[in-house]
Amino acid sequence: MKARKLALYSLIATLLMSVIAPLARADEIVSPYRVDVDIVNQIVTVYENRDGGAIVMQGLCSSGADDATPLGTFTMPESERDGEREEWFHFRAFGGYARYATRIHYDVMFHSLLYNRANERAINEQSVKDFGYPVSHGCIRMRTEDAKFIAQNCPVGTKVKIHKDGERDEALRDLLYQASFHASDGKTYSQFLGVPDEPGMLGRGCTGSEVRDLQMKLQALGIYSGEITDEYTLSTVRAVREAQDLLGMAQTGLATLDFQNAITDANAPAAMNVTLGHGSSGPAVRALQRHLQALRLYDGDIDGVYDVDVTGAVTTFQDVYGFEADGIAAPIVQKAIYYEAEHVRAMLGGSDDYTMTTRSRDLYLGTVKCQVGIKLREAPSTEAESLMSLKNDTSVIGLERGDEWSKVMKGSATGYVMNRYMEFIPKATLTLDYATDDGDVIYSIGITDLNESPAERFTAYIEGGGSLEKHEDLAEQAVAEASLDIQAAPSASSEVLGALPQGSEARVLLHSSEWTFIEYDGMQGYIPTDAATFRLVPVATDALPGSAAVVFEDDSTETALTSPGTGNRVSVYESADEGSAVLGTLKKGVEVSVIETVEGWSLIELQGHRGYVKEMDLKFTTRV
Repeated sequence: MKARKLALYSLIATLLMSVIAPLARADEIVSPYRVDVDIVNQIVTVYENRDGGAIVMQGLCSSGADDATPLGTFTMPESERDGEREEWFHFRAFGGYARYATRIHYDVMFHSLLYNRANERAINEQSVKDFGYPVSHGCIRMRTEDAKFIAQNCPVGTKVKIHKDGERDEALRDLLYQASFHASDGKTYSQFLGVPDEPGMLGRGCTGSEVRDLQMKLQALGIYSGEITDEYTLSTVRAVREAQDLLGMAQTGLATLDFQNAITDANAPAAMNVTLGHGSSGPAVRALQRHLQALRLYDGDIDGVYDVDVTGAVTTFQDVYGFEADGIAAPIVQKAIYYEAEHVRAMLGGSDDYTMTTRSRDLYLGTVKCQVGIKLREAPSTEAESLMSLKNDTSVIGLERGDEWSKVMKGSATGYVMNRYMEFIPKATLTLDYATDDGDVIYSIGITDLNESPAERFTAYIEGGGSLEKHEDLAEQAVAEASLDIQAAPSASSEVLGALPQGSEARVLLHSSEWTFIEYDGMQGYIPTDAATFRLVPVATDALPGSAAVVFEDDSTETALTSPGTGNRVSVYESADEGSAVLGTLKKGVEVSVIETVEGWSLIELQGHRGYVKEMDLKFTTRV
């Protein structure tokens, strides 16, 4: 009996060792790297796995919202599903795709920003706008090249430390927002931070009057918005890198003598990061003067001096656009002036033969005064169909006043409201009308029937990641400087689909620094960006600035289950805007039809009713 017990114990020990030994070996795997995830700053850093190991990669990230990303030190496990560490990974739980997913712990992974389809052109715009802030379900979102580095260089057994401590470093975040650091690019981490390593070069750590002079020159260019000091801080590095980008130079953040000479050139480019006002001077003011001149608001000299005439022109634009009319050109005001000036130039085909006239009119601006909200109806009757719900304090434009009902406009919707629930105030408004030589008005700026507040709309557009180069009714065209091959992929070695003849124009679908995705003569493909010039042309479209609707093949639709990120219910909005009216809420797990998804918002349908919900509050299931 004793012998049998010993044999049994021996067998159990052998079985245990057969299980424990592989686990021990997996835990003992030595990775060449270790990974640090700083939740406070939303930064991922990869170090060499040794004492004092150098940084080999560092980039911005987006971790989990509401502390959904676990803290602690984890060991990368074996892959659990197909697609891990490969180019495309499909999220079965809530739909969508990412690139180069690497598992950290249970369902938490490193991966790229999100895509609506397994196609590099179908990137989810909302995940781009949210980049650098905690918004995910728990995973660590990164730039594609950063996620690819981890997937291909950090094997099973790599240690990942995720922590939430330390101070917020906005300067480093700003630097990494411009670009990630990869040692393989040939620069040291010190060089990436802008630390000089050559005589005569200014960089991080330098002090003195030369640094102060550099900051003042960058400020005059509208690039450096920090405090003028004698210290070359990370904010100075960031400004130098932005200036180098505008100049077409390598973005090192180091102020070489060539760079310092370039920013003093009369043709040095300007940016719109610095508030300008009476007494300001320099290239940024010259740029502002040129844009105001294009809007026919300024006819003085382009001398770079912010004088009384510039102040007056800015004040007029602010009044027309809906900004506070104080004559001070904050960055958002400069961007609006530039945006509208480019719009006018494009509408007129670059011609200088056009006129601007001002038009004054009185509008009745209405405000809803009902705590429970009211309905905008198709006709002046409580029995008429409801077009939308208007919350208390919602503003509308009054078109026709009646005894009991008034015809009003909210956005592009026109309908009727009951006067007893409204407060109407007359307001004198100024509109700028731009016309060709024959007197045809082709563009207007101001409070119009289709746009209650250009300033509010433009500010929301920019804060939402909108581009200054895109307009609702303008499209970007690429003009070939020489005959170009149209490639099937962004690579000179890819299949040639056809040719774009010299001087021909093609519609631009996507634009990057190296390759541009175009449509020409029924073909869609890529051409080198530096081999073409680009211009804006008027087009007829109902799309919002910067929008890119996801269209499913074969007119198919997609179903989804409501899955609130926080709370128990999902809000359904009147439009793709958190500021719009809430039509109602849906419990978790309700199945809806998804009509389309645009920039983080999904248009859904349920029992014949439609509304918008945030894409992150849906769990996509199947296509039908």
